[in-house]
Amino acid sequence: MKRAALVLSAFLLLTSCASFPRKTDIAWPDKIESLAAICDLDMSWRDMKYSGSMSIKMKYPDRLQLEVYGSFGQTVVYLLKDGVGFSFVSGDEKFNDQEKFEEKFGIKVNDFIDDMAIRNPLTSGSGITYAKRDNYVVAYELGGGKDRMCWRGKDGNICIRFLEASFNEK
Repeated sequence: MKRAALVLSAFLLLTSCASFPRKTDIAWPDKIESLAAICDLDMSWRDMKYSGSMSIKMKYPDRLQLEVYGSFGQTVVYLLKDGVGFSFVSGDEKFNDQEKFEEKFGIKVNDFIDDMAIRNPLTSGSGITYAKRDNYVVAYELGGGKDRMCWRGKDGNICIRFLEASFNEK
């Protein structure tokens, strides 16, 4: 009986937290050295579609950890790049070859880290700051409650909306 009450309490707590939209007020630095964030991910990229929660830990220039969560909080995608080491796990698919990831997604991991750290030449227009890559554009809508980065290209869209973020600047 106590276990059922505990499970019910946890369920009510989780659903009550999920039902209230969060208003963010993130103070973004010009260039990010280190980032830890909780985000919403909306992705339609190549043959992959996903909307849900994720966490990001990034330390410029060569450390990135992403975890994408399923509807019950389980990790459904895990990516770790730490210096020259690399690991990717998604369902039954597991590999340690960074080039295989880059072929699958069409995005170089180091470029993605540069994009996250805002280390590329930026252009502004129509109220959006963006950076151009060969096969996609990164749109930055940071501050003012929008707090999102979107990768848009011929392969689709990947948008990350930051709910909470902390930075460790030099």
